[in-house]
Amino acid sequence: FGNGLYGWGIPYVLGSESPQIYAGMQMLAFAGGFYYSWHYTKEMDLPAARATFLTNGSMLGIASFYPLVSLVGFENWESIDPEAKIMTTYMMVAVPIGYLAGDRLHRRWRPSDGQATLITGAGTLGAAHALIAQILATDVDTDLTENWFRLNGLAVTGGYLGGGWMTWKIFQDQSVSTGDAYFMGLGAALGWLNGVELLPLLDPGFKPGLITLTAAVDGGIYVAYLLGKDYDLTTGETVIVGLGSMAGWAALRGMALIIDMDQSSDALLAGD
Repeated sequence: FGNGLYGWGIPYVLGSESPQIYAGMQMLAFAGGFYYSWHYTKEMDLPAARATFLTNGSMLGIASFYPLVSLVGFENWESIDPEAKIMTTYMMVAVPIGYLAGDRLHRRWRPSDGQATLITGAGTLGAAHALIAQILATDVDTDLTENWFRLNGLAVTGGYLGGGWMTWKIFQDQSVSTGDAYFMGLGAALGWLNGVELLPLLDPGFKPGLITLTAAVDGGIYVAYLLGKDYDLTTGETVIVGLGSMAGWAALRGMALIIDMDQSSDALLAGD
């Protein structure tokens, strides 16, 4: 965040137009941010779960500008803050607040490394579900008004927070390794791939297609959970399984290419 936000954000808010000042601040912010982070955490008990919560708390702090701006209204905000300096200042303030909030939540929940990975991933999935639900419930060709975005800001934020909270409630008493969490992520990825390849086979409309993709992703996650629930998978084991899946797919596609089979045929899509 030092090099990515504060380095340019501070001189921009202060009204600097000098390229030399921007370059100097970027260098100073990068070096200072690295040193401060190292100095602050060198005596800290910092498992991967805590680092995950700190990082995602900071990112969520930055992302919170979206529901704020959408609630005010983009046109209203532009009239108040035409150069986005207030918004930039807000994001710079929100980073440490999100960081502290993430750390506080970690100390309260004490998740394992795998649970932390699962919680943050489920937050992203919850936000995506909220967005898709709103699209399904509205006509995006005519309903993209400021009120639509106001609702969207609240829905996406609520979906992220709600998805993470529900996942913690479900898995707080279960053993979840980092490999388990990645394995469910692999299930989501393969579910999405299957959903994408179902679309040309089923040829649904736009909204039924979204439902198909969503169901395929959720189904992939659930199947992965069922397959892995009796194991504490390591990250390496999950990677090996993923490589096996990709190898099977590549072998099928390679053989189809060798025999000069149409790569877009329905039979090959089903074979994938």
